[in-house]
Amino acid sequence: MSKISVIELDFILNKHVDRIFPVIISDDKDMIMIDCGYPGSLDLLENAALKKGIDLSKLTKIIITHHDFDHFGALAEFKEKYPNIETISSSYDKRFISGEELR
Repeated sequence: MSKISVIELDFILNKHVDRIFPVIISDDKDMIMIDCGYPGSLDLLENAALKKGIDLSKLTKIIITHHDFDHFGALAEFKEKYPNIETISSSYDKRFISGEELR
């Protein structure tokens, strides 16, 4: 991959700030996001990415590192808006991400 970008977002949760750092790696072929933030955060992610000159409509893949809400919460929004994005996760986490199994 030829470029690495970090998107920094702050969320207020239970009166404290939670900062997340989704990472985007890209080259001429792919644009891959590693983790995609909390539920309801797609608009925030798109705006923060645009400020860095990144158009999230060009994402080809999203890698989910694990099934905590700050890592996969916006995945359903991404898949609805950008249905061609491929999702990559471990087989263990895939069960939770798909909703097949609950915590």
